[in-house]
Amino acid sequence: MALYTLYVQYAGRPPETKSFDKEAIVLGRDVGDIALQDPQVSGRHAEMRFQGGRLVFQDLGSVSYTHLRAHET
Repeated sequence: MALYTLYVQYAGRPPETKSFDKEAIVLGRDVGDIALQDPQVSGRHAEMRFQGGRLVFQDLGSVSYTHLRAHET
């Protein structure tokens, strides 16, 4: 059973829905649990994890802007 489902909206591409069953995931350009394959994303861009019942997003020193938008279902 998934802990959470992430909805990823791309510019110029269809969105993706990804489900995860671990507490922390890494987002990056070419590597990580989610590889965004976008030149504006750093190699290891950010980490998302559950902490105290909340989803926490932490930038891992990316050189470009990080934009988050909540999506309610």
